[in-house]
Amino acid sequence: MSRQSLTKIRASQESRVTEPKPVQEPSPPSLVTRCCRSLRSISVVLATGFWLVGTVLWLTVRDRFPVLAPVSYGLPLPVQVAFGFWAIVFVQFERRKLRIAWLVVVLLQTGCWLSSAVVFRAEETPQEAATLLFWNVCRGYGDFEKIGAEILALDADVVALVEATNAGQNEALWRKACPGYEITRLGSGMVLMLRGERLNWEFGAVPGECRYQILDLKVKGQRVTLIILDVKSDPRFSRKPAFDGLEEVVTRFSDRPLIIAGDFNTPLDSIYVARLRQRMQNAFEARGSGLLDTWPVVLPVLSLDQVWGNDHVRWHRCEHGWSLRSDHRPVLATFSTSP
Repeated sequence: MSRQSLTKIRASQESRVTEPKPVQEPSPPSLVTRCCRSLRSISVVLATGFWLVGTVLWLTVRDRFPVLAPVSYGLPLPVQVAFGFWAIVFVQFERRKLRIAWLVVVLLQTGCWLSSAVVFRAEETPQEAATLLFWNVCRGYGDFEKIGAEILALDADVVALVEATNAGQNEALWRKACPGYEITRLGSGMVLMLRGERLNWEFGAVPGECRYQILDLKVKGQRVTLIILDVKSDPRFSRKPAFDGLEEVVTRFSDRPLIIAGDFNTPLDSIYVARLRQRMQNAFEARGSGLLDTWPVVLPVLSLDQVWGNDHVRWHRCEHGWSLRSDHRPVLATFSTSP
């Protein structure tokens, strides 16, 4: 091979070695990817804001002021926990210590929620104990006859229903669906079903705030005063007038066994419920088993349906049932009374 040919071969090899390869620019992200990133960024900002607002209210005024009450009710503790974890997972911190501090706060909130919302405190039920069922039946959208079949299966001695409007005020319907009960249409969407004796009945109301029925009952040889309550659901209204009126009723009947069962439309961590807790004992907090929250039924985050008793009532067991016949879970509580 000639010297000229060798020179050409070497030159060709050197050109291949030294020739820089073209740099491939990264392709721009697709429209779907950009949209997903934007939505994630927006969700992180919203979750962070909701978590901060909810946490500040939970630690301070809660629902004390009517203008802030809707926000407080809309951001209960389990919702705060969900927003907090979402933000921590996707937010980007330059400082690791800040992320850890945030995580600690959310974990503390989770502990507070679980310690109060999931309990197992039931005790053995004595033979003389009676059972009370309270249920907001949500205007019967789940069919009153089928609701009656579920009530009959629970076998309670006293059944108190609210939001049994329109067809639910038909006493004949309930006699057919739940044989063995004495049926009393109380008005204002309330119905009493009783295996026992009704001795007295009185209507009461705080205008524009709540309605209640006061019933003097005798069940399994025990005499008890039962108040069936339905507080207005609009979160924009202050709960103070309703609880002021309720406090007067509690004082009036403090000398006898008194039970209050109702849709309070006010969660148990409300500052107004704290006033009631000084005079009464919540059945689920005393002897509950399972999950505390009762609304909405698919994923409960608020404890709106409550049963309370004064010092003359002893709770033995309380459970919140599951049913798709209403958006509220039924409350089943077993009690006995002392003179």
